[in-house]
Amino acid sequence: MSRIDDKFAALRGQGFTGSLSDMTLQWLQANGASSNTISDAWLQMLSALGFEGQHNDAWYAFLGSLGFEGAIADRTADFWAAGGVPVPPVWGTVPALEFSQVALPDTVNMNAFVSGIQLTGWLLAGNPPEITIDTDGIVTVANTIPLGPTAAMTCYVENPAGNDTSAAFTWTIVL
Repeated sequence: MSRIDDKFAALRGQGFTGSLSDMTLQWLQANGASSNTISDAWLQMLSALGFEGQHNDAWYAFLGSLGFEGAIADRTADFWAAGGVPVPPVWGTVPALEFSQVALPDTVNMNAFVSGIQLTGWLLAGNPPEITIDTDGIVTVANTIPLGPTAAMTCYVENPAGNDTSAAFTWTIVL
């Protein structure tokens, strides 16, 4: 794949949509930027990750901190080919939760249990179809779960590539 194709695939794989420029801005904003202009957003994102200075210098240093080597073009190409994740997610413990059927539907923000990334476009695996995760990382336990008096579900959260998963966690639905 070309370098542009690698970047496009990495951004799509993280759940971003639109043109390459649109996805780049969304990615920058998901990683610490607040500006709506790409040039300012790059500097904000790099600053949020602890890299200051001119864009190319900060980007080069940042990529080096991730272990990428060579010229800036090589580091950039390797970064996008590797998925374009600036900081691997660090999962905290997802608590074992208990939901009352009479109080459903209920929601849990899975972003509270991970740092280093927003769960944009991630998946909830190992679950019945009545438990969903939206594009913002919010898990909803529906009120249509056809269960008996008590049911336990073991789930985990994973990115679209199927890696960087959380540890398995158990949620219980009780009457």
